[in-house]
Amino acid sequence: MKGPMVYGVLVGASFVLLSGPLSPLWGPVVWWGVSAVQLGMGSVISWRRMGLPFATASMVSGAVTSGMISLLAIQGHRFPFVPRSWWLPLGIGLGAALLCMLIESRLNREKWNAWRKNVRESSALDILLGRHFPNLRGTGGSGT
Repeated sequence: MKGPMVYGVLVGASFVLLSGPLSPLWGPVVWWGVSAVQLGMGSVISWRRMGLPFATASMVSGAVTSGMISLLAIQGHRFPFVPRSWWLPLGIGLGAALLCMLIESRLNREKWNAWRKNVRESSALDILLGRHFPNLRGTGGSGT
């Protein structure tokens, strides 16, 4: 369980350093852009290895939303201080990502639990590189 905690601390620290009020002007662009890329890659790897449709949709939604926030940052709008007209699409994107993960955890419990077990045993580097996605294609969730 140490790997996921280290990864979470690194993500949180990088968010504070690159998206906080004292960060450089390009910081939020980089942070949200890298987040979009990582979630996009994660969605492809997730689908290929696990075949979990709602988890994949969640990552796609997160990638698109992160990309939108990065584009807003390019225009000088730091999240969460974005134009009001953007709150609805960003809220829908973030809400859809959360809802899809919740649905996935209920619909495909066996595969979801196999994924959770694999994540717990992964290092922070494994998570960063997408190696925490077990190969569950063609299994009920018992294969890794």
